[in-house]
Amino acid sequence: MKKFIYLLPFIALTIFSCGDDDAVGDLELNFVATYDGQPVATDGTFYDYQNDQKIQFENIRFFIAEIELENNDGSSTSLSEVELINLSGKDAVTAAEGESVSFEEIKGGDYKSITFHIGLSERLNNLKPADIEATSPLQDGTYWSGWGSFIFSTVEGKADLDNDGIAEHNMVYHIGGNQSVRPKTFAGEVEIKNNKTTTLNFEIDLKDMFMGNGQPFDIEKFSAIHTETDVMEDLADRMTEAFNRN
Repeated sequence: MKKFIYLLPFIALTIFSCGDDDAVGDLELNFVATYDGQPVATDGTFYDYQNDQKIQFENIRFFIAEIELENNDGSSTSLSEVELINLSGKDAVTAAEGESVSFEEIKGGDYKSITFHIGLSERLNNLKPADIEATSPLQDGTYWSGWGSFIFSTVEGKADLDNDGIAEHNMVYHIGGNQSVRPKTFAGEVEIKNNKTTTLNFEIDLKDMFMGNGQPFDIEKFSAIHTETDVMEDLADRMTEAFNRN
């Protein structure tokens, strides 16, 4: 009889600790723009480019869409159709904090990766602002009727090309059009715990984007990008490569 009594707590513990199908938790995705590993302030701070040139950033925005967690069995769990990440208006302190989006009540468990598109899927991009709900992140984006497309990402700033301390050269780089959306999968376990918040940290290193593994983007030749689709696609590729999960 004593043995049975002593086993009861163990049996109860086993029952309540195995396979809780009702477990749910929250997930936060945090994004930080960096330059050569340092958080990017959009307050006029200069960053070294090439040939003694310097650049500064003023506006950094981009859409991420079709955000999904990949399950170990090959299926996926959808988190959001679209989110807008705005990394503008940052000083040295707030640049390091970045910007976050959160998702609640996700089924608990271990996921093998997270995937999202940098830019908009063709279905989303073919929508018109008048057709979109007022609460959608798309309403905070910019629709360019001449393209028939939203601007997927914006990187704007200025450059000092002659190293005189004056940023005299504009940089206005807008990426859009269905040909410029890029999917990216970030491998690595994502554990969602019951009643807990899991945070995943991402960075986009703008030096990687503009230097392109030793192939600098010609900021002097291309001061602004609006219609040059081949240059947009090159920048879209560069931007995708510059994204990393920490």
